[in-house]
Amino acid sequence: MAQQEQAIRLRNVVNQGRFFELPFDTILFLIKAAYSHELETLKSAYSVKSTNPEPVPKTPSPSQILYRVDYDEINRTLTSIQSLFWIARKDYTSFVGVQAAETRLSVTSFEWMVALFENTIETSEDLYTLITSIIINDLGKSPSLATDYYTITHIDVAKDNHDVILYKAIRDCPHLVPSLQHLRPQQREDLTAGVKLAATLNFGQLAQAENVPASLTGLEAMRGRPHAFNMHFLEQTLDVAGAAGHVTHGYAAKLIEPVFESYRIAHDVAQSILRHGTSLRVGYDLVLKHKVRFLEAAGWAESAFLHVGKAEHRALMRLLCIGGASSVDDANLIYKTFHHGLLDEERELLVEGLNRDGSAQHPAIQATYIPAMYQIAIQNTSTGSDLEKYRALSAVLRYLAKLLRVDDVEAGRLFPKVMGIERDVRAKLWEPLISDRFRQAPNIVDRVELPEFGPGMGVM
Repeated sequence: MAQQEQAIRLRNVVNQGRFFELPFDTILFLIKAAYSHELETLKSAYSVKSTNPEPVPKTPSPSQILYRVDYDEINRTLTSIQSLFWIARKDYTSFVGVQAAETRLSVTSFEWMVALFENTIETSEDLYTLITSIIINDLGKSPSLATDYYTITHIDVAKDNHDVILYKAIRDCPHLVPSLQHLRPQQREDLTAGVKLAATLNFGQLAQAENVPASLTGLEAMRGRPHAFNMHFLEQTLDVAGAAGHVTHGYAAKLIEPVFESYRIAHDVAQSILRHGTSLRVGYDLVLKHKVRFLEAAGWAESAFLHVGKAEHRALMRLLCIGGASSVDDANLIYKTFHHGLLDEERELLVEGLNRDGSAQHPAIQATYIPAMYQIAIQNTSTGSDLEKYRALSAVLRYLAKLLRVDDVEAGRLFPKVMGIERDVRAKLWEPLISDRFRQAPNIVDRVELPEFGPGMGVM
């Protein structure tokens, strides 16, 4: 049966209000049929894996159920759909699963998500659009989408981030994402607006201060479109809920309380800018202030002395977000390494780079995937001692300081009218950081080449 006919079958289930009533395995096979092209594309999508040993789930993964083999991004995507089920059914227990007690998502936070879902998904068309949005979200991670785009347009987008690749495909070659044809015009327009926003503003990156204030400029196109914005934000939150689906699919492992709080603050940032005209820097800094307040509540004494108006303090606050600090020990490691693990000139470079907002005259560097590399570095130690983590983090911060340095004149020549420039650290840092050599001598990172300049952040 053609994908279009299968899409009609799924739509009928949604229209009849049965989507959340059927067994989840039944829904999986309906989705496999309705989004066959998209799921085939996801089979070749890349994923960043943790180096920590993970428990083997006791139940088959969504991908195993459908294909009898694991595909990481299919598992992540379909775990997001499973998380949507738990939210719609108000099943808090299944959603949090075996999250650690100290960081477990609170009932209040779960209820916030339920309220967002109920206030946003008002019709069956909204639900069908949300499902489609979840399914297509990571298609840009597959090299085949960039290849197909190049075949048609003769424009190479392979070095763009996956959100930009997806947006360009939808904008210029929508037939490459056939499920879009099954949406009503208004819903398709809302979904496209969300994908366009993701191409410049990734809420996950904002939540961990991985991006720069200039990234928030994409919000301007969402003014007066609260429904489209909330649809997109809901999809992004569900993306986090399923982010560990390639490792453990039985619950929303990654959407723990500290992560949710960061996303809720990102939502507040967006609302502040969209509704109240807050400046991009002031809005962005709400994320940093929230991290400090969270750590203060956790008992970190240094929180009381940090002020976002001081460049060195603000740089440290960004590192606390980038490093995902959720405990006193996490914060102390970053604080100690920042103050004592770098030479003065290295710290000065880091402070300058982390305080660039991004403008056409003074573009900022976005170190894409640096939070993931941070976690890999501190996990790859011999004993997990504080000293080993300190040395590992020192090496990463030295590398980051060099990475963030930018010559305004040279950047202006290469990227005219661009406010920010991405530099994806995965290709250069992944292998060194997971190596046995790094475990013994983290300073091998000092000899790792810097990644090339990636795409510039400008008008899409």
